[in-house]
Amino acid sequence: MSRRLKIRKQQPPSRKSVLRLLSGFAARIASHFILAAVGLLSALLIAAFLLLRFHGVPTQIKNVLLAELESRDITISVGHLSLDPLGHLIASRVAVFRNRDRQDVWLQIDRVRLSVAWLAWWKGKPWIKSASVHNATIYLPITPQSEVELSQVSARVNFVPGALEVLHASARVLNFELLLKGRILLNGYPSFPAPFPEKQETTDLLWHRILATVDEIETERPIPVEVDLSLATKDPAEASIHCRILSSPLSWREIPLGRLSGDLRLAGHILHLEELHLGFPRGEISLWGEADLPQQTGFVEFLSNADPTVLRPSLPDKVAAVIQDLHFLDLPSLSGRLTTKWGSTGSFLRVSADLHWHHFRYRSHPFDELSVPVAFDGARLFVPEAKLRSPTGKVDAEFLYEISPPKLRLKAESTIDPTLFLGVAGPAADRFLESLSFPKEPPWARGEITGGSLSSPQNWSVKGSFLAKNCSYRGVAVRSVQSDIGFQDLTLHFSHFKAIRPEGTVSGNFENDFSHKIVTVHDLSSAVDVIACAPALGDKFPAYVQPYRFESPPRLEVSGRVDLNEGSKNPVSDLRVEVQSDSVLNYVLFERNFPIASPKGRILLRRNELTVQVDQSSLFEGPLHGIFQVTLRPPPAGSPFHCVFDLDHGNFHKLMSGLYHVETCSGPLKFHLNLSGFVGNLPSLTGDGDFDVQDGYILSIPFLGGLSTNMSTIIPDFAMAKADQAHAHFVVGNGEVSTQQFNIASVAFTIIGKGNYNFLHDNLEADARVNIRGPVGAVFFPISKLFEYHGSGKLAAPNWKPRNF
Repeated sequence: MSRRLKIRKQQPPSRKSVLRLLSGFAARIASHFILAAVGLLSALLIAAFLLLRFHGVPTQIKNVLLAELESRDITISVGHLSLDPLGHLIASRVAVFRNRDRQDVWLQIDRVRLSVAWLAWWKGKPWIKSASVHNATIYLPITPQSEVELSQVSARVNFVPGALEVLHASARVLNFELLLKGRILLNGYPSFPAPFPEKQETTDLLWHRILATVDEIETERPIPVEVDLSLATKDPAEASIHCRILSSPLSWREIPLGRLSGDLRLAGHILHLEELHLGFPRGEISLWGEADLPQQTGFVEFLSNADPTVLRPSLPDKVAAVIQDLHFLDLPSLSGRLTTKWGSTGSFLRVSADLHWHHFRYRSHPFDELSVPVAFDGARLFVPEAKLRSPTGKVDAEFLYEISPPKLRLKAESTIDPTLFLGVAGPAADRFLESLSFPKEPPWARGEITGGSLSSPQNWSVKGSFLAKNCSYRGVAVRSVQSDIGFQDLTLHFSHFKAIRPEGTVSGNFENDFSHKIVTVHDLSSAVDVIACAPALGDKFPAYVQPYRFESPPRLEVSGRVDLNEGSKNPVSDLRVEVQSDSVLNYVLFERNFPIASPKGRILLRRNELTVQVDQSSLFEGPLHGIFQVTLRPPPAGSPFHCVFDLDHGNFHKLMSGLYHVETCSGPLKFHLNLSGFVGNLPSLTGDGDFDVQDGYILSIPFLGGLSTNMSTIIPDFAMAKADQAHAHFVVGNGEVSTQQFNIASVAFTIIGKGNYNFLHDNLEADARVNIRGPVGAVFFPISKLFEYHGSGKLAAPNWKPRNF
């Protein structure tokens, strides 16, 4: 059976099928097109973003931005404007100007982010919503040479119609951390007067001083300052600002401040310092006040109970040295008010203050009270009644100083020991105070100082008087001393001076010229121990009077002046001292004491020539007169001297007993000496003299002792023989005393000799011949030549040997 294939005849497609087919194809085409368009648009947007991001927005957009800000009275310049991923504008190198002419920069910012409403810009409406900065640095110019740097600046500002709202802002300036918020009304540009070069220099100097002071502040972290502000750009002076310094520990110049806090408010051109506290380890300082800026007036009031010793590191060295010796048992009090006016119409400064210290010590000396009221009106400084009280005395003072022309007046009365104030007035005053001592009771003093400038004490004039008992000056003790005093041209005057010591009194007038180091004495009478009191008259006087040791004080009349300049080649000394004494002057010469009784004469000091003239005196019971002159020169040149002395009818026994402790010599003595040389230099001595003894016993003189012993073996009691006359002329030179002939004659014998004595080495070399006189001489004449001797050795005991054996 065959199979038939049946073929179905196909029907043509319907219209709906065609349409459905076409729509599916179109959809596929459209989807591919859209995807391609979206990709292209995305690529374009990404390219545009990258272009705006890295190359900046077109100049047209920048101009629109600047125009938008300028319409808000904000004139700026932008170095680079770009777009960030979130659609914000990033402005770099932004400068904000004070006015439209772009000549005066107000501040500079590295980078600002602007939040904008792009749709509003598209519609032609204000499109800048806010601006913000983060960790930026802003520079605020003060003058062309100075600027304020604000670092770590973070801020957000909203642009609202006609104003800027500072939502928050923080910045680091110097050692302060500013925390700011507020509102700035944009109503125009401020008008500033053209700056003068002199004012710019003053501003620069002030700013650098502020920087130097703030640089000395040390803190663990910046001092936080909260600032609320409300101001208008057209008139910034009308701003309302409230600054609040939050408590923060700090130190300044090594001064520890436990805390610093305060409030400062500016409103209606009035600046109020509502309260400022500075805390110290002991006590605090509080300040408050206000300033009227249009009127250019202001005042500050202060109250302090801070211990001033903590301020020592910030004070000048001389003041700090005084402060460090203070110790306060009770905290001190200082209060006052400062009023000022400034500006071109006139200026003044007025100060009134009261200082009160109770129960404090200075260098371990206790004080009960110090009270000093002070008033200053810009022309005069007035302290009406200053008081100082201590357990042993008090000081009351009044002070007035006028600035122009300079005029000074100080009145004071004291019963306090002045040595308590060592270290207060400087080295010169300390040297004077160190020379004083008041062990039992303080002195009384009253005085007045007048003059000109405070810095010119050489023009001051001082008048006053003092009285002290049981005190000492330069180690010279007195029972009482009183005087009127004056000071002018750096010269201290003492008039009606009277000092009483146990042995006598000194009275007269004298003055000390500190600038030229000259002491002048007028009609001074003295009956005190000269050597003991010499240090009171200057460093040179002890050396002048050291040789004049009186057994009881002489009567002195002193006039003239003494130059105290050490080593002066041309001194102006001219001093005359009249001396009269009823006692004994023990004068040491060549290590031997010469007791000069009842001397009367004078001491003259002219330039560097010292002359001692003895008009009347007694030495070894005989009248002595003479003169001693010395030129005072410092070592190594030494002081040359010349002296001439004559002694008539002296007691040879007294001489030998006093100088050599020999009691067997006697007779009337006559002596003449003419000697020159250098003080203290024995080899330099030159001169001559004569020695005569008549009708006395002289053969037991020490240097003749050996000769007398030898001759006594021949002539019994030869050493005790009485001489009619003994004479020697001697010469001094080259360290020796020499004579070509000395004669000792008696009825029985004659001694003729010559020789020399080296007083540098204590060595005697002498020859002597004894001639027998009278009947015995006739018997011994043939052998008289045998009585020749040579002596050598020490002066006190030479060895005499016959020359012919």
